[in-house]
Amino acid sequence: AGVGIHAGEAEDSDEGIVSSAVNIAARICAVAPAGEILVSETVRALTRSYLRDVRFVPRGQRRLKGISEPVRLYAVEDAGAERITPPPGRRRRVALIAASTLALVAATVAIAYVGGALTREGLAGQVPPGSPSPIASARNTSMASSLAPEATGSAGPRAPFPDAAELQLLARLPSTMSVDSCVRADEDEVPSIPPFHEPGLVPLPVSAALRCPMGSGLSVFFYAAGRCELVTACRSETETAVFSIASRRGVPEAECAPEVAALARWEFGDARGWVVCGDDTVWTYDDSNLLGRASSERPGVAYRWFHENARFPAE
Repeated sequence: AGVGIHAGEAEDSDEGIVSSAVNIAARICAVAPAGEILVSETVRALTRSYLRDVRFVPRGQRRLKGISEPVRLYAVEDAGAERITPPPGRRRRVALIAASTLALVAATVAIAYVGGALTREGLAGQVPPGSPSPIASARNTSMASSLAPEATGSAGPRAPFPDAAELQLLARLPSTMSVDSCVRADEDEVPSIPPFHEPGLVPLPVSAALRCPMGSGLSVFFYAAGRCELVTACRSETETAVFSIASRRGVPEAECAPEVAALARWEFGDARGWVVCGDDTVWTYDDSNLLGRASSERPGVAYRWFHENARFPAE
């Protein structure tokens, strides 16, 4: 069974105990995966100061049927658990969504192949003298946005950098970045996530991964997560990565600051997401499959770069 808990006033009427609080609790219960306890932000606020043997793991905001405003939900877990695991029910739904897109991916692979071939031909020395580099051109043309991401991790050598998926990712980076410095990230530079119902960690599935040296010991990474067309399915992987990183580092949910390690929500205009701040700052974007990371050995540098440059609409 899944359990949903909310707190609020209720009235004992002839029709039973009724109120908007009862309705919200019922809706939270309806979305709670089997074996998980979900609570509202209200419950967490009322109990977090004296419940010492549990922790509240963010599960994001949810639109609940019949409720006008989104409700921020938290999973209640044993405080002694070693790591945060993604909710089983949600991972199953993600798998079904991803499976339903296989036909669409198959239909677009020909486009990706042709686009990638044209890109590789240009990189092999076919770019006329004086023409802008393919990396810089990614921001100024529609080519990158028209290419379907190529799957990574397949057998055989990788295409020269940048391939179609990497060009698409380069076009989405902040305008404050000099993308000509970016290179393909190494496999060991990709964050890890806990696999579904199994111990250990596996690399985050990505279609593209970039490392962009920014000088003074600061490196910025961007990852296009997943190999699926539906953003909601890919986004669950980036959120899982952030929650897992927060759990492994043992950082509390608190307000971020340049030299404070914490897990927090961030907002800037219409853009928002989750961030684990610190000397290795990692963040997500709601409604996007992007995962960002800034790393520096100098205290406060990574978080300041995120705060000043990376809080942009990801689409």
